[in-house]
Amino acid sequence: MPREGAPLPRTRQTIAVAHVHWALPPIAGGVETHLADFSRLLAERGHHVTLFAGQGLVQAGPRVETVPCDLLNLDWYRERRMEASDKELAKQLAETMRAEITRRGIRVVHGHNLHHFTPVPAMALRLLEQDIGVRVYHTYHSVWDTDLHIVEHCRNWPEQHAVSRFLSGLCAQGLSVPTIPVYLGVAEDRYRHIDSPSASGEQVILLPARLFPEKGAQAAVRMLRRLRDEGLSVRLILTGPEQTVDWDQESEPFGQRLKETIADLGLTGHVDFRSVGFGQMPQLYAQANVVIYPSTYPEPLGLAPLEAAAAGRPAVVTRIGGLPETVRHRRTGYVVPPGDLDALTNRVRTLLTHPRRARRMGRAGRAMVRRKFALDAYVDRMVELYRAADV
Repeated sequence: MPREGAPLPRTRQTIAVAHVHWALPPIAGGVETHLADFSRLLAERGHHVTLFAGQGLVQAGPRVETVPCDLLNLDWYRERRMEASDKELAKQLAETMRAEITRRGIRVVHGHNLHHFTPVPAMALRLLEQDIGVRVYHTYHSVWDTDLHIVEHCRNWPEQHAVSRFLSGLCAQGLSVPTIPVYLGVAEDRYRHIDSPSASGEQVILLPARLFPEKGAQAAVRMLRRLRDEGLSVRLILTGPEQTVDWDQESEPFGQRLKETIADLGLTGHVDFRSVGFGQMPQLYAQANVVIYPSTYPEPLGLAPLEAAAAGRPAVVTRIGGLPETVRHRRTGYVVPPGDLDALTNRVRTLLTHPRRARRMGRAGRAMVRRKFALDAYVDRMVELYRAADV
């Protein structure tokens, strides 16, 4: 065993890398899912991964460790920010991280969405750059109404990434930050075992999104009413994870309104709410015939349609944000205008009533993921980047 405070043993081939984000599984979300799978694949290749986060405790293997940090927990931060300046809080966070980084011999730190909420994590990493010479990379997973003074603390990190071409353009226009579009990829091994859906019995439509208004659940419910009125035997599965990132406390009141709509439309018993973690998502895709993502929000990319493709399921998504980058129209699914209930219903009906076409699109989706969105390929790219800096 290494002595207390000594760096963990490494070989010339292994890398020790740290990731910094606000939350990890069991908190449900696209970035959280990505970090869990990314860390697992890095560990399976023999690398050492340390995850600094404010919420969650991902279980991804013996070479992955989670370090809870109060100053990455926004609830904690909001309570304490009046007691100290951001500069003082950044020093506290840097001290916490420095001890762990030094003990593990970490030379590379990868931040995720550190341009949101508070400048404290980005300021802390800049201190660590100056004090102990770590190399910092950063990925933009989304862009909201971000304060530009926070972005200033991220601006000079090398080779900054955005998760789609759409988001890269948004970073350039809205933040004046040049980024490289790099698709995160899907862990294919989680979906490889899923067979083609059953061609008989009740069919299933899946909307694998958090219960927020802009994710399209209301449209999905109204679409279901139309399809059942046409005589189709079909039900809808909505995902409502127990633990999710819900900064504005929208999920619970929206879920209640949605249930009222379901009752008003006479759909009680035909809509399932499933509270699942990211580890159970493959089982939901296996139950689905069609996956939909009718978001009215400009999604940075949309991990769920890519997971659907990896599972061999066609997807219907809206033409907004990065979603069109996840579906090849008429090849792996359909892209419809946002807010167009007729178009959404028509495309889903086509897939439900033409199962051979749906299966063909599912196979094409799997091929697309292998060719363009495989997480293994992303890991290859990032290991090369980390290794170049891990000197």
